[in-house]
Amino acid sequence: MNPLQLIGMLRNGGNPQAALMNLMRQNAGNNPLINNALGMMEQGNTKGVEEMVKNICKEKGLDPNQVMQTTRNMFGA
Repeated sequence: MNPLQLIGMLRNGGNPQAALMNLMRQNAGNNPLINNALGMMEQGNTKGVEEMVKNICKEKGLDPNQVMQTTRNMFGA
């Protein structure tokens, strides 16, 4: 599914969450880390996703709080 198909689905009353998850799965390919995160999101395991992100930040030498603030700033939140 390409972005134009996603926009069309949103306009026609489709399930945007399911469409977005399908799009992310297609783009994830065989990346086990991303597939694990997507599975946790589908199950509603937000704590698991949060812990995964914190661990990745620590492995990369990043401050998770700073990464979160930068992400919020990117999306105007």
